Amino acid sequence: MTLASPITLPADKGAPLLMGRPRKTNVPRDQRGRIDWRQIREDPSTLTKWNKARDLMLELGNSSRLSTQRGKLFCTRQINSLEFETANRWAEMLDLYDRLILGARRSPSPPSLERHSPGLSSEYDPERIQRFKDAFKAAHDVVVSAGKLAAAALNKLCREEASSAALPDAKLALAALSVHFGLAKRGKH
Repeated sequence: MTLASPITLPADKGAPLLMGRPRKTNVPRDQRGRIDWRQIREDPSTLTKWNKARDLMLELGNSSRLSTQRGKLFCTRQINSLEFETANRWAEMLDLYDRLILGARRSPSPPSLERHSPGLSSEYDPERIQRFKDAFKAAHDVVVSAGKLAAAALNKLCREEASSAALPDAKLALAALSVHFGLAKRGKH
Protein backbone atom coordinates (compact mmCIF):
# COMPACT_ATOMS: atom_id res chain seq x y z
CA MET A 1 0.00 0.00 0.00
CA THR A 2 1.42 3.34 -0.99
CA LEU A 3 0.84 6.60 0.76
CA ALA A 4 -0.63 9.42 -1.23
CA SER A 5 1.83 12.06 -2.17
CA PRO A 6 1.38 15.44 -0.52
CA ILE A 7 -0.69 17.94 -2.49
CA THR A 8 1.27 20.87 -3.75
CA LEU A 9 -0.48 23.98 -4.85
CA PRO A 10 1.12 26.13 -7.49
CA ALA A 11 2.18 29.52 -6.19
CA ASP A 12 1.78 32.65 -8.28
CA LYS A 13 5.13 33.38 -9.91
CA GLY A 14 7.17 32.14 -7.05
CA ALA A 15 5.22 33.97 -4.27
CA PRO A 16 4.53 31.85 -1.19
CA LEU A 17 0.96 30.71 -0.70
CA LEU A 18 -0.62 32.61 2.23
CA MET A 19 -3.42 31.09 4.23
CA GLY A 20 -5.71 33.47 6.18
CA ARG A 21 -5.27 37.17 6.64
CA PRO A 22 -1.93 38.92 7.04
CA ARG A 23 -0.46 39.35 10.48
CA LYS A 24 -0.77 42.72 12.25
CA THR A 25 2.66 44.23 12.53
CA ASN A 26 1.98 47.37 14.56
CA VAL A 27 0.80 45.71 17.80
CA PRO A 28 2.90 44.54 20.73
CA ARG A 29 3.35 40.78 21.03
CA ASP A 30 4.39 38.51 23.85
CA GLN A 31 7.12 35.84 23.73
CA ARG A 32 4.82 33.33 22.05
CA GLY A 33 3.95 35.76 19.25
CA ARG A 34 0.39 36.45 20.45
CA ILE A 35 -1.00 39.96 20.76
CA ASP A 36 -0.32 41.30 24.26
CA TRP A 37 -3.57 43.11 25.09
CA ARG A 38 -2.22 44.31 28.43
CA GLN A 39 0.31 46.56 26.70
CA ILE A 40 -2.23 48.20 24.40
CA ARG A 41 -3.41 51.44 25.96
CA GLU A 42 -6.87 52.85 25.36
CA ASP A 43 -7.42 56.48 24.61
CA PRO A 44 -8.47 58.05 27.96
CA SER A 45 -10.78 60.52 26.20
CA THR A 46 -13.01 57.63 25.05
CA LEU A 47 -14.23 56.94 28.58
CA THR A 48 -14.69 60.65 29.26
CA LYS A 49 -16.73 61.10 26.07
CA TRP A 50 -18.89 58.10 26.92
CA ASN A 51 -19.56 59.39 30.45
CA LYS A 52 -20.53 62.81 29.10
CA ALA A 53 -22.86 61.25 26.51
CA ARG A 54 -24.45 59.04 29.18
CA ASP A 55 -25.01 62.04 31.46
CA LEU A 56 -26.62 64.00 28.62
CA MET A 57 -28.94 61.09 27.79
CA LEU A 58 -29.99 60.76 31.42
CA GLU A 59 -30.54 64.51 31.61
CA LEU A 60 -32.88 64.35 28.61
CA GLY A 61 -35.00 61.76 30.40
CA ASN A 62 -35.48 64.15 33.31
CA SER A 63 -36.74 66.97 31.11
CA SER A 64 -40.52 67.18 31.21
CA ARG A 65 -40.58 68.92 27.82
CA LEU A 66 -38.42 66.31 26.08
CA SER A 67 -40.23 63.35 27.61
CA THR A 68 -43.39 64.27 25.70
CA GLN A 69 -44.26 63.06 22.23
CA ARG A 70 -43.19 66.45 20.86
CA GLY A 71 -39.85 66.11 22.63
CA LYS A 72 -39.26 62.66 21.19
CA LEU A 73 -39.97 63.97 17.70
CA PHE A 74 -37.53 66.81 18.34
CA CYS A 75 -34.81 64.43 19.60
CA THR A 76 -35.22 62.23 16.53
CA ARG A 77 -35.08 65.36 14.33
CA GLN A 78 -38.54 64.85 12.86
CA ILE A 79 -39.42 68.40 13.91
CA ASN A 80 -37.03 71.33 14.24
CA SER A 81 -36.55 73.61 17.25
CA LEU A 82 -38.99 76.23 15.94
CA GLU A 83 -41.75 73.63 15.55
CA PHE A 84 -40.89 72.17 18.96
CA GLU A 85 -41.18 75.56 20.69
CA THR A 86 -44.43 76.33 18.85
CA ALA A 87 -45.91 72.94 19.79
CA ASN A 88 -44.95 73.49 23.44
CA ARG A 89 -46.65 76.89 23.51
CA TRP A 90 -49.79 75.48 21.90
CA ALA A 91 -49.80 72.56 24.38
CA GLU A 92 -49.59 75.02 27.28
CA MET A 93 -52.51 76.99 25.81
CA LEU A 94 -54.56 73.80 25.42
CA ASP A 95 -53.80 72.82 29.00
CA LEU A 96 -54.77 76.25 30.29
CA TYR A 97 -57.96 76.16 28.17
CA ASP A 98 -58.89 72.79 29.68
CA ARG A 99 -58.23 74.08 33.18
CA LEU A 100 -59.82 77.55 32.96
CA ILE A 101 -62.67 77.15 30.49
CA LEU A 102 -63.62 73.47 30.71
CA GLY A 103 -62.63 73.00 34.36
CA ALA A 104 -60.78 69.77 33.53
CA ARG A 105 -57.18 68.82 34.14
CA ARG A 106 -55.22 66.45 31.93
CA SER A 107 -52.84 65.64 34.76
CA PRO A 108 -53.81 65.66 38.42
CA SER A 109 -52.22 68.38 40.51
CA PRO A 110 -50.31 67.37 43.62
CA PRO A 111 -52.26 67.95 46.85
CA SER A 112 -49.36 69.91 48.37
CA LEU A 113 -49.88 72.70 45.84
CA GLU A 114 -53.59 72.95 46.63
CA ARG A 115 -52.93 73.41 50.36
CA HIS A 116 -50.88 76.57 49.79
CA SER A 117 -53.71 78.61 48.29
CA PRO A 118 -56.34 79.40 50.95
CA GLY A 119 -58.52 81.45 48.59
CA LEU A 120 -59.15 81.70 44.88
CA SER A 121 -55.98 82.24 42.93
CA SER A 122 -55.48 84.94 40.31
CA GLU A 123 -55.91 82.16 37.76
CA TYR A 124 -59.69 82.48 38.07
CA ASP A 125 -59.74 86.26 37.74
CA PRO A 126 -62.46 87.16 35.16
CA GLU A 127 -60.22 89.69 33.40
CA ARG A 128 -57.40 87.17 33.08
CA ILE A 129 -59.83 84.56 31.73
CA GLN A 130 -61.15 87.03 29.14
CA ARG A 131 -57.62 87.94 28.02
CA PHE A 132 -56.80 84.26 27.69
CA LYS A 133 -60.01 83.59 25.72
CA ASP A 134 -59.11 86.36 23.28
CA ALA A 135 -55.53 85.09 22.84
CA PHE A 136 -56.72 81.50 22.49
CA LYS A 137 -59.39 82.42 19.93
CA ALA A 138 -56.83 84.28 17.80
CA ALA A 139 -54.38 81.37 17.93
CA HIS A 140 -57.14 78.83 17.31
CA ASP A 141 -58.31 80.76 14.24
CA VAL A 142 -54.76 80.61 12.86
CA VAL A 143 -54.59 76.86 13.46
CA VAL A 144 -57.96 76.27 11.79
CA SER A 145 -56.91 78.45 8.83
CA ALA A 146 -54.20 75.84 8.13
CA GLY A 147 -56.97 73.29 7.62
CA LYS A 148 -59.21 71.17 9.81
CA LEU A 149 -57.01 68.10 9.37
CA ALA A 150 -53.95 70.14 10.37
CA ALA A 151 -55.77 71.51 13.43
CA ALA A 152 -56.86 68.04 14.52
CA ALA A 153 -53.37 66.62 13.96
CA LEU A 154 -51.77 69.44 15.98
CA ASN A 155 -54.23 69.02 18.84
CA LYS A 156 -53.54 65.27 18.91
CA LEU A 157 -49.78 65.91 18.90
CA CYS A 158 -50.03 68.37 21.78
CA ARG A 159 -52.32 66.07 23.78
CA GLU A 160 -49.97 63.07 23.32
CA GLU A 161 -52.45 61.15 21.14
CA ALA A 162 -50.91 61.55 17.67
CA SER A 163 -49.49 58.91 15.40
CA SER A 164 -46.55 59.50 13.08
CA ALA A 165 -48.96 59.64 10.13
CA ALA A 166 -50.43 62.89 11.50
CA LEU A 167 -47.08 64.68 11.59
CA PRO A 168 -47.14 66.23 8.07
CA ASP A 169 -50.56 67.76 8.76
CA ALA A 170 -49.45 68.97 12.18
CA LYS A 171 -46.41 70.64 10.59
CA LEU A 172 -48.74 72.78 8.45
CA ALA A 173 -50.50 74.09 11.54
CA LEU A 174 -47.19 74.54 13.37
CA ALA A 175 -45.85 76.69 10.53
CA ALA A 176 -48.87 79.00 10.64
CA LEU A 177 -48.86 79.12 14.43
CA SER A 178 -45.14 79.92 14.67
CA VAL A 179 -45.75 83.05 12.56
CA HIS A 180 -48.69 83.99 14.81
CA PHE A 181 -46.59 83.57 17.96
CA GLY A 182 -43.84 85.70 16.39
CA LEU A 183 -41.31 82.88 16.48
CA ALA A 184 -40.80 82.86 12.71
CA LYS A 185 -40.71 85.68 10.23
CA ARG A 186 -43.60 85.73 7.77
CA GLY A 187 -42.78 83.66 4.70
CA LYS A 188 -39.92 81.72 6.33
CA HIS A 189 -40.95 78.39 7.87
